[in-house]
Amino acid sequence: MIDQELDPEVCFAAVDSRDSRFDGRFYLGVRTTGIYCRPSCPARTPLPHNCHYFRTAAGAVAAGFRACKRCRPDALPGSREWDSGSDLVSCAIRAIRAGFVDTQGISGLAEKMGVSERHLHRLFIEKVGATPSQLNQTRRSQIARLLIEQTHLSMTEIAYAAGFGSIRQFNDTMALEYGTTPSQLRRASSAQEATVQKGTAELRNASSESLQLSLRLKFRPPYDIDAMFGFFERHTVRGREIFSPASNDGTPATFTRVLDLENGIGKVSLPANVSGDSVHVQLEVPDLSGLPPILQNLRRWLDLDADPTIIGTALRSSEILHPLVSARPGIRIPGSLNPYETSIFTVLGQQVSLAAARTFQTRFIENFGQSSRDGWYAFPALSDLQAIPPLEFQAAIGLTRARSETLSTLIRALVKDVSFDTSEDPASVRQHLHAIRGIGPWTVEYIAMRCLADPDAFPASDLVIQRALGAPSSRIVGTMAEAWKPWRGYAAMHFWEFELQRKKSTEQ
Repeated sequence: MIDQELDPEVCFAAVDSRDSRFDGRFYLGVRTTGIYCRPSCPARTPLPHNCHYFRTAAGAVAAGFRACKRCRPDALPGSREWDSGSDLVSCAIRAIRAGFVDTQGISGLAEKMGVSERHLHRLFIEKVGATPSQLNQTRRSQIARLLIEQTHLSMTEIAYAAGFGSIRQFNDTMALEYGTTPSQLRRASSAQEATVQKGTAELRNASSESLQLSLRLKFRPPYDIDAMFGFFERHTVRGREIFSPASNDGTPATFTRVLDLENGIGKVSLPANVSGDSVHVQLEVPDLSGLPPILQNLRRWLDLDADPTIIGTALRSSEILHPLVSARPGIRIPGSLNPYETSIFTVLGQQVSLAAARTFQTRFIENFGQSSRDGWYAFPALSDLQAIPPLEFQAAIGLTRARSETLSTLIRALVKDVSFDTSEDPASVRQHLHAIRGIGPWTVEYIAMRCLADPDAFPASDLVIQRALGAPSSRIVGTMAEAWKPWRGYAAMHFWEFELQRKKSTEQ
């Protein structure tokens, strides 16, 4: 099925010039070969009448095309196009990415969206070019290929980890998607080991029996890892995270934090460097169950699916933002690995210094979290927090009575009304948060930026942004920022980073 929303002339011009800026924005299917490619594929440009264009890799596969072995279109980063949408398809795509279909099936997804399976199927064909099942199948196969090429897990373990119901289904799907077998994919990857750095083998931690994986996660360059690490360092909470500075022997800085998983706690470590178009992550998890949603959460946490070309083009239209974006084109929005933790910590940090906020957050974890044998703390269950009276929060953390009441109200809302499920409508979450006494517009937008991964979230009342724009009120700031939609969250990150660097240079 050809996507009718794509302009064939524009697409062919991108293919003919091998323009990498369009990689991931659409996919090229070549009728004569049955292969789909990136627009930048180095292969000979096909004739225009042999080209079909698709918005998603799943759409290309659904039309009968297999991934090109040369340009690897299946290895592209995802797209943030669907992240901020409140329409049914956008919400459903976010649920599929998070692994919802693996546990609840297509019928469960349709029920969650409040429509029939048939209607959901029809909407996906119209907007995505593939059915929900086909989109989920492509997601599984891409996760499987990553594990095939970057680990030494057995094929049975990979099939299980990627969400396949059986080895036969795994083999059939990989053949459909890539035109080859999983074993052949691994042999081809091994043959390139001399020129392509592979992930290290997975190991069993003898003391904790956890599984350790080293993986490379792709992004669209550039990626400002220094800005991301600066954010992590400033917000590190003892017991939940550790920031290890760079050493004199050249070892880069490393950021490690806890993963709150259904079957226990895990850890993720991230070195402060990037390699080409990939970041390296070290995972330590109890087992392989739930690995796909973990990988998706890591991508959202590090904002790996952003397209800096599209974002930069939009923001450079502003005279004020143009020099900021040109100086730091790879700035991303830090997401959240535990949105409930981030929302609670944001309320704890309202109207106090960053140092005071970290003190409150550490006290919260040490008083109410569950300590592990190695000194890490699991974030407490919301049901347990709901039973704690405001006066206990006040005494244990050192909060004012009003702030303790706000914290308790937020926790009750997180249990009953507010969900950070990726399929939720961001507008609904904002509405519930705004209704909580003691939570203002800045906090709501900051939570939307980090917990909902909303690229258009924008705290217009932020004093740094008001000062940068020379605007005396949030209303005027909001009016000025209209031109930056739907990327206002990135504008906020640029203003904050600029002010941080300005302060550092002044202090030196």
